[in-house]
Amino acid sequence: MMENNLCRTDLARESDAVSRAETIAGLEKESRCEDGVELFEVRVNSDEAACALGKSRGRYLTVGVGRVWEDDAARFRLKTELLSRRIRSFLPRQNGCVLLVGLGNRHITADAVGPMSLERVLVTRHLEEKQKTLFDSLSLSRTAAITPGVLGETGMESADIIRSLVSDLRPSAVLCVDALASRSLARLATTVQITDAGISPGSGVGNRRDTLSRETLGVPVIALGVPTVVDAMTLAFDVLESVAGRGADFERLREEICPDGLNFFVTPKETDEILREISNLIGYAINLALHPSLDYEEMLSLAG
Repeated sequence: MMENNLCRTDLARESDAVSRAETIAGLEKESRCEDGVELFEVRVNSDEAACALGKSRGRYLTVGVGRVWEDDAARFRLKTELLSRRIRSFLPRQNGCVLLVGLGNRHITADAVGPMSLERVLVTRHLEEKQKTLFDSLSLSRTAAITPGVLGETGMESADIIRSLVSDLRPSAVLCVDALASRSLARLATTVQITDAGISPGSGVGNRRDTLSRETLGVPVIALGVPTVVDAMTLAFDVLESVAGRGADFERLREEICPDGLNFFVTPKETDEILREISNLIGYAINLALHPSLDYEEMLSLAG
């Protein structure tokens, strides 16, 4: 396998270190299947494991939702409900407002999964204040949501905006949705990573911003990510290594693919349709996770 510095991926399961988990203290992995959906969990429990993986300590669960844009209604519902249960398992048990954050640039399709997912979430904090009878009758949880945009649009770091909101709202948790990078074409828009280790917006495309985590915000941060791009050089490295093995001339390949240090990213040609469906899946799953009193049909009628 390639060394980590030649591979750009946000998915913990794709790290070279995971294949050597039994030799690294504090690094655990587990693969299982539920209702035909693959679940792959990586647990980073030590500083040594965090260093080897290149990620913060915490849990990283990859849910293999597959090609949801090809699913019938019954299969889509099954995956939505399964994903909602997995999200709920990461959330703190205390009852408080959950701040939902859709990270990314809604004007770039491959980066818009955060804002698009939040278009389907049920925001209820205002109902408790303005229509308490309705709020109580529906037995809803308190939620607030924001899509902070990107630095080039607002002139402000997303982390600064979110810190201000956390200070004002004092939520019990922050739940972020963002686009990620994978090293595998097969995993584009077919997996969802859930982690309690926080997230660095923009890291997937090499534009890492301030980290959003319990340490920086003072509350638990749960991050949901969908891989929507593959770094062209990473993809070429993986393909070449599988064919030529370790004797491949990676440095020459780097020069050919990334002249003058330019980076290129690959995304599916049907990205618009694909991300619309995966964003619906995430938005609906968040609703079911945060509002367990609602069944699937009730949630659909409210979420639109």
